[in-house]
Amino acid sequence: MSRVNRQPLVPGWGYWALMAACASFDVWAGANVDLWVLFMMPIGWAAWNLGRKAGCFLTVLTVGWLVLAALEFGTPHSALRYLMLAVLFKATAYAVVVFLVGLLRQQHVERVYVSRSMAKWG
Repeated sequence: MSRVNRQPLVPGWGYWALMAACASFDVWAGANVDLWVLFMMPIGWAAWNLGRKAGCFLTVLTVGWLVLAALEFGTPHSALRYLMLAVLFKATAYAVVVFLVGLLRQQHVERVYVSRSMAKWG
């Protein structure tokens, strides 16, 4: 239970390495291939292990990366408003993943805590 209470806001090097790998693969794939789904892996992993705050932190960084990459390397969208609409939908999908994974983690921790306390007293 003490592991759950100590949740840092900034994720560790493993999350950054996975984010960098996803970003590199996204740049390598080019502007016409949209690999935004790959970023759900480190975001979900951070939300499960570190909590919702860390998942939200990585979501903000990922959305910023997607906007910068689209502006720097090009985008298949014809206008800036379509790009912003696509980024809004991606950010919403990331936020849903963070919320659901965080909720599952919370239920898992509560279930483990209850089963351990029942085993101790039972």
